[in-house]
Amino acid sequence: MCRIKFVRVKILVGVLLVSLAAVGQVTSGPLSFEVASVKTSITGDFASYISGGPGTADPGTIQRHNTSLRTILTLALGMIPDSRLETPRWIYTYRYDIIAKVPTGTTKEQANEMTLNLLKERFHLKLHHEMREANGYDLTIAKGGLKVKETAYQDAPVGSTSVIKNVENNFPEVEPGFTVLAARLYNGRLFAVVRNQPASSFIYLALGGLGGDSSIQIADKTGLTGYYDYTVQMGVPSRASASDPPGGPDVFEAFEKQLGLKLQKARVVFDVVVVDSADKVPTEN
Repeated sequence: MCRIKFVRVKILVGVLLVSLAAVGQVTSGPLSFEVASVKTSITGDFASYISGGPGTADPGTIQRHNTSLRTILTLALGMIPDSRLETPRWIYTYRYDIIAKVPTGTTKEQANEMTLNLLKERFHLKLHHEMREANGYDLTIAKGGLKVKETAYQDAPVGSTSVIKNVENNFPEVEPGFTVLAARLYNGRLFAVVRNQPASSFIYLALGGLGGDSSIQIADKTGLTGYYDYTVQMGVPSRASASDPPGGPDVFEAFEKQLGLKLQKARVVFDVVVVDSADKVPTEN
């Protein structure tokens, strides 16, 4: 879910997961679910289901069904780009079911910490942080000011493919009132419709506009902390055929004129989360 590969329609949804047991109130100690169900998935396919948690239609329950440990970890770390998480290869493919009950009043950040603590307990997950530096881009607010609005549906339910229509040669159509990021790549042109998404969505779309290379480092220096609704379209030359070059602005012009954001080349210092070890089989519930 983190490596951006734009296909006919791609939905990127920043949501949390849950478990099915009773949970007590948050205490002053390490944040945790009082009881959580963690199992190895036995479905045998690659269909993954993610739902629930603070900020969704079901804030009291977090669910991960048939989901890779890497995806679960990425969500718990706040949807960090793929290039900022180093893990063993098996973490991409081994899949698990998690259901957890979230105490009333828990924030998204607290739920993420609970999930991380759960992974440390059940998978004996060990990780550390490293600061690195590379050429990349700074993302800032342009001189003309931000041109996107904060969402009017902060508690909007997460939209599935059923709320999106794949319209030929244009933006996907999304039913109102849902949390969704739908992006469509057509002949080197990227069309995106975003509803109730954090500022990190700008980085994912910028990476798409730069050709979908998630190893490119982008530092968010906007200071934006809200959730936003917007649309954006841009040409992506690296994804176009020679006989059908992309039309419209490139990512730099599109971000500045359509979103009020500016991408500038810079030397980027960034944090990388390195997974040192984890068990393939979680401890019993």
